[in-house]
Amino acid sequence: MAVLSRIGALTTLQNAQAGAANGTALNVTEAMNVVFEVSGTFTGITANWEGSVDGGTTWWSIQAMPLATRTFAATGTTTGLYLLPDAQALTTVRARTTVSSPTGSMTVRALGGLVRS
Repeated sequence: MAVLSRIGALTTLQNAQAGAANGTALNVTEAMNVVFEVSGTFTGITANWEGSVDGGTTWWSIQAMPLATRTFAATGTTTGLYLLPDAQALTTVRARTTVSSPTGSMTVRALGGLVRS
């Protein structure tokens, strides 16, 4: 039977962010998947899911899915949990924010997971 284990602690990638910012990167070298948690009261703020294979020098758009709808997208625009199910080849991930007439603020936290048999 497979067991999901956390890798490391829940890490804040964006803390009450009200503007455009790269945020903090999360090391996912040992992770098989990543869960992002988006919270806050906001409009006009977007979390852009990005991954790197070279330790954060070059960033690429990746897709995660809200657990509520299970539809993959490269961005998160609402509160909730988002899953990146395949993180094995990545070294780091981040939630870069972009804005368009923003109000309020967005917080994004994340942690890596590992499936063990």
